[in-house]
Amino acid sequence: MVSTKIKYSPSECHLLQIITGVDGPISSVKLAKLHYGRRAPFHARKAVVGFVNSLMAKVHQNGETFTIHKSKRQGPKPIEFWRVGK
Repeated sequence: MVSTKIKYSPSECHLLQIITGVDGPISSVKLAKLHYGRRAPFHARKAVVGFVNSLMAKVHQNGETFTIHKSKRQGPKPIEFWRVGK
C-alpha cells in the first residue's frame, strides 16, 4: 500500500510555524492576531480554530512525529493550542 501525505495549506503552514515558535499554549485570539495582523476579518478567531482543527487532522493522518493539542471549549474563553513532540 502506498502512503501519501496530505499537503498543508499556506494558512496551516503559517499557523504551524506560529504554534511551534511559542513556548507553551497560545490562545486562539493571539493566534488570530499573529496570523492575520491588522487585516483580520471579523470572524478571525473562528476561522483560525477551523484551520487548526484541519491541521490537527492532517498531522494525525500524515503520521508526523509531533501532535497539536487544544484545550476544551469553555464558553467565551479562548481555546488554547500547543505542540507536543519534535
